[in-house]
Amino acid sequence: MSAACGHCGKRLNDSLPFCEHCGVLQARDAAYECETHADRTAIGMCAVCYKPLCETCKTTSGVKMLCDDPAHREMVSHWSVVHYADSEFEADAIRQNLKAAEIESKIFSLHDHVALHFLSIDRAAVWVTQQELQKAIAVLSDLNLMTIIES
Repeated sequence: MSAACGHCGKRLNDSLPFCEHCGVLQARDAAYECETHADRTAIGMCAVCYKPLCETCKTTSGVKMLCDDPAHREMVSHWSVVHYADSEFEADAIRQNLKAAEIESKIFSLHDHVALHFLSIDRAAVWVTQQELQKAIAVLSDLNLMTIIES
């Protein structure tokens, strides 16, 4: 069983160096550099787009660490993760199924950032609006696709 994040309390994915729910880097051997300030060590990743952030770059919304993109504050206020995919291909398949059900979705991937390309992990989050969250859950459940809901 996975440990809980010391920052947000949610279950950690042991294959990731950070908490995919709040973005805080976990105590591991590797150090990551801030995407904006290459001379600074990252303390976490944006909980929306996974951009590596130093103390200066991070903003927060509740327990979630965010980058300086104003749209991401809006994302965590009005959108929720409906599925964490183990590949961008899987995330796109989820998005196509949601689109067929007329549900808008967005995908953010670890590989959207150059600093993380060396990770041998292909991870993507599929987001839907909170208004369509229950409909999205029903669609994915009907298709027997595993859903992981972020509260």
